[in-house]
Amino acid sequence: MKKQIRLIKILSLALIFGVLYSCGNSNKSDSNNVDKTAVDTDKGTTNNSSKSVDNQSVLKIKTAGKDVGEIKLSANTINFEIEGTNYKGKIKGEKRKYKNESGIFLAEVKFKKDAFKLRTESAKLLWKIKIYDDKIKISDNEENKNPYQIKLSGDKAKVKKNDIEIGRIKLNKEKGVVEISSETMSFTIESDKIKLAYGVLLIDEIPLTNRYIIMAELLSLK
Repeated sequence: MKKQIRLIKILSLALIFGVLYSCGNSNKSDSNNVDKTAVDTDKGTTNNSSKSVDNQSVLKIKTAGKDVGEIKLSANTINFEIEGTNYKGKIKGEKRKYKNESGIFLAEVKFKKDAFKLRTESAKLLWKIKIYDDKIKISDNEENKNPYQIKLSGDKAKVKKNDIEIGRIKLNKEKGVVEISSETMSFTIESDKIKLAYGVLLIDEIPLTNRYIIMAELLSLK
């Protein structure tokens, strides 16, 4: 009889620990859907946010189910396409220079620690991008005054300017896509994780080609 009572106690404790463990894991599930860095994409590999084609990581951007853009990342080159027009960025020294398919200069990226700058051909600043653990700041000045901010907020990310929310990034688990939307724009990317870089698409003050450059550079970083 004593052995039976002891066995019941052991089984009860095991059940309690099992329930506690399960609850702990369920609380972590939402946070696992968010990349806590802006740059967690390995070039040339296959993951659920991109497909690997000819050693390139390919990311497709859609609006209303229609392909509107594509980013291809490889070892030293970034290619992107916007509605049928192709652009390419090649590393030259400490910079990456972007041109369209006709060879016309678009912009250059100058790299720094935890940051990079998008500049004109004459090295005039267009946008400065500062990278933190849980956010990205994008501004049109060296001092990072009045920046756009893309920051984690629970199981989603928010795009803000002057503390005013202009858009959100959230995961739609049922459809297997990340939804990037504001009052005026809406995009989807096939992925099982949110990346802060996606929020750049919503900053309409930045010309569209420059948005793709900034987003691609963020995704290319490790």
